[in-house]
Amino acid sequence: MSPATHAVVGAAIAGATPRIWLAIPLAFASHFVCDAIYHFEAFYPLSRALGTTYNGAFAAAAVVMAVLLLPVLWLLNRGGRGLGALYVYSAGTCAVLVFDDWRVRAALTFLIAGLFLLAGREVRLARWIIGALAAQLPDLIREGIGPLNRFHIFMHYDGSRDLGQIFYSLVQGEPGLHTNVRFENPYYLTGYAGEVLIEVVIVVGLLYYLRRPPRLSK
Repeated sequence: MSPATHAVVGAAIAGATPRIWLAIPLAFASHFVCDAIYHFEAFYPLSRALGTTYNGAFAAAAVVMAVLLLPVLWLLNRGGRGLGALYVYSAGTCAVLVFDDWRVRAALTFLIAGLFLLAGREVRLARWIIGALAAQLPDLIREGIGPLNRFHIFMHYDGSRDLGQIFYSLVQGEPGLHTNVRFENPYYLTGYAGEVLIEVVIVVGLLYYLRRPPRLSK
């Protein structure tokens, strides 16, 4: 899933777990659970359609989704409960995907998290950022840790059978189209829209959960 989705899931875990030392490994583990769920991953076909790189398509899709969710964020954040800062953090960590080097992406993400932790005035927001970073961590370091990368691939849903491919095959009764033209087909687009909707439901639902008054004091 996108860094923003992982961040919101991690923040929700940190907000619901009484001890932050327990929330961190739970948020880390949540990354693999989330990636096992169908979500939009057709970034290579999207990069062909946009004429950009894989990472550029990833970043563009994540930022567009973040912008489209701004009205929802405004409604949820009307009580001034710090969701705006979490949202900005999530969008910022999506923007670093334009860099191809995983070490640069990791360093910038840690830098963004550190800035939010230093500038934040609420303990609750600090917990959210720590949980968000823990949930994003596997993607930040897995390219440098072979066993972790292999486990990530094992847990990730089969990208060759995404919802676009499945929907096209069910309707047309054919194996599929070449990746370069999938964004020109309405059946693929319908499947991809379903994958995006899954992430949107997760993000909006957890933002609504985080909007509730804090119950934890530690």
